[in-house]
Amino acid sequence: MVLISRKEADTVQIGGDVSVTVIRSSNGEVLLGIAAPEGTRILRSELVEPSPLAEQDLISLLFPTDEERLRRKVS
Repeated sequence: MVLISRKEADTVQIGGDVSVTVIRSSNGEVLLGIAAPEGTRILRSELVEPSPLAEQDLISLLFPTDEERLRRKVS
């Protein structure tokens, strides 16, 4: 996961053909504009069924065990 701070009107480029622009941010909500090739499926995450493996990967990333921390330092 990449964390990037952006202000209104700032854009993030994903690959060569997808860009995400911060349109407005207020009261803890962010309005994003997404430009992608026609036919690209764009869904809010709550509309996608998460896989148990993806959830476990996220938990391990956020709360790594001592063994996982050591493995990451060695890699």
